[in-house]
Amino acid sequence: MEPTASGRVLVVEDDPLVARLLARAVARLAHPVVGKTVREGIALLDGGPACRAAILDLGLPDGSAVEIIEHAQRAGFSLPALIVSGESDPAVARAMRAMGAGFCLKPVDGAAIEQFVRDAQQTDPELDELPPPSAPSRLLAGMAEAAVAELRAQYEIGQFVHRLRYPGPGEIWRLQDLIALGQRLNLHPSALRRRARVSETMRPDEFEALASLRTPRGLPLTWSHFELLSKVRSRSRREAIARRAAVGDLGVRECAAMVQAGARDRSPVES
Repeated sequence: MEPTASGRVLVVEDDPLVARLLARAVARLAHPVVGKTVREGIALLDGGPACRAAILDLGLPDGSAVEIIEHAQRAGFSLPALIVSGESDPAVARAMRAMGAGFCLKPVDGAAIEQFVRDAQQTDPELDELPPPSAPSRLLAGMAEAAVAELRAQYEIGQFVHRLRYPGPGEIWRLQDLIALGQRLNLHPSALRRRARVSETMRPDEFEALASLRTPRGLPLTWSHFELLSKVRSRSRREAIARRAAVGDLGVRECAAMVQAGARDRSPVES
């Protein structure tokens, strides 16, 4: 069926069946462009005519729908967004609405999708452009970049400590090297061991994916969050907890209860 109104609508959903249902509902009114990851969603936003709206699955294989919304904001245009999720967490719904996005539980209602697209088409795209980022926005962006750089530095320390404790063939482990590192960084040996545990638990690709998550304030999780997450053996559960902590802007204490439940999972860490 040909859409009755023009314009593209971005649909990002990694479940093929849900993606088809969403695209079918959108196609009655607009032209759906479909991706299944954060990276694909951003590429579709940046390529071709501007998208009039976006329907985004909250949890995606390589991150969160929040990253797509933030990318659109940094690019200088507004993007009416509807977040769909299988989790009925009030804190998540509030966080999404605080970002200006709608929130809808799965299974999605086709009529609700059509109404969202109609509402998004009522705005003039020429008026959708946002002014240049304000000083506070620039400050937050700089803070986020600095925070991620700090996370990576701590992760690299952990990798180095791991190599000291478990040297490879022909390498020699010396306790004084570990002591010297702690003195230079002004870190207690227990703090060094915690950093090593994070790097031993999370492979680099997982670490980068979790470091890319953002809270509604645009900031990443803290290193204390990562130390807590390293206590959970299941990668999929770690990622689920991290997304909920980011979307709900949960502090370390709030995150600890979820981690304690996740730590009871004794299944081996995924390859």
